[in-house]
Amino acid sequence: MRHHALSAVCCIGLFCPAAALADFESPSAGPEPEAGLPEMRPWDASIRLFVGHNDNVPLAPDATFFSGERESAFGGISLDATYRLVQSADWTAGVALTLDRLAYSETGTPNPAYDPPEQYDLIALNPSLFALRHFRLANGMPAQVGISYGFRREWLPVHAGGLKSHDLKLKAAVNPRPDLTIGASYTYGRDDFEVEFPDPTLDDRDATRHAFGLSATYYWDDRLRSVSVSYTRAVNNADGSNFEYDANIFTGRFESHLYGPLWLGLEVSRDNRDYDGFVGFIAPPGRTDQDITRYGAELLWQIDRSWTADAYYTKSRYDASQPEFKADRAEFGIGITYRF
Repeated sequence: MRHHALSAVCCIGLFCPAAALADFESPSAGPEPEAGLPEMRPWDASIRLFVGHNDNVPLAPDATFFSGERESAFGGISLDATYRLVQSADWTAGVALTLDRLAYSETGTPNPAYDPPEQYDLIALNPSLFALRHFRLANGMPAQVGISYGFRREWLPVHAGGLKSHDLKLKAAVNPRPDLTIGASYTYGRDDFEVEFPDPTLDDRDATRHAFGLSATYYWDDRLRSVSVSYTRAVNNADGSNFEYDANIFTGRFESHLYGPLWLGLEVSRDNRDYDGFVGFIAPPGRTDQDITRYGAELLWQIDRSWTADAYYTKSRYDASQPEFKADRAEFGIGITYRF
C-alpha cells in the first residue's frame, strides 16, 4: 500500500500541471488508473495544492530577441478522481477525471510586446474511460490487458494556447515473478490546437500521434524500493511540416523508502527527436533534430493515511541543431495532497 501511494504522489509532484507547457508539439499524458482489490472501496479521490517557481515560463530559447519576463512564482490545485464501475478478480472498469489549475504570479513585463508569465496560466480538464482484464497465462503467470480512452481540454490566455486532444491506449503487462513487472503499450492520439498560422502547411500544430512503449519495473525490500526503465517510439504526424518528428524516448526511475515517513523519487529521461527541418525565420534546413533531457527529484513525507507533503525539483535541457531551439528550464516547488 505504501509503495502504491508513493508512486501516485511522485507522478503528481514530478509532472505537475506546469509540465503541460514543456513543448508545443504534444500534450501531457492523461490519468493512468490502476486496478483495486475486490474488497476495496470502488472510488479514489485526492486534491493537491502546490506552489513553486519556474525560471523560463515561455520556454524562451538561448538565441532569441525575447526580452520579456521569463521567471515567475506559481501556485495551483489538482483534483484527481477514479470510480471503478466493475471491480472483481477478473475485471476492473471505470471512469477517471483530473482537473488542473495553474496560475503564475508575474503579471508585468519590461516589454509589452511579449506575453508575461500570467498569459501561460493553465486550466486542464481530462476525463477518461478504462477497462482492465486480469488473468493467468497457461504457465500460471499473472497477466493484464487494458484499454483506455481519454479526452484532454486545455485553456490558456496566450495566443499559442488552447487544445483539444484524444488518446486511445492499449496496454499489456505480465509478472514473470512477484518482484518484476514487464509491460507494453500502444497509444493513438489526435491533437487539435486552437492557434492558427498564416501558412498551415508549415506551422499547423494539429497532429496525429502514435507511440509504442516497453517498460519493466523491479521491486525489492518488500516493495519498499523499485527501479523502472522504459522505452517509447513516438511519431508525431503534424499537419504542418515544421512540427513533424520521430522520437526515441528513454526513461529511468528510482523510488525508495528513506526513513520513517520519508520517501524519495528520482527520474531521468532522454527524448531524441528527428525533424524534417524548419522553414521560417531561420536559414534552411533549420531544426533537424532536438534532444530533450529532463531530471527530477522529489522528497515525500507521508504524514498519515490521508495527508502527504512533497518537495520537488525538475531540470530540463533542450539541445537542437539550431540555437533558436535550444533552451533551459528549472522548476521547484512544494505541495500538500489530501486523499479522501
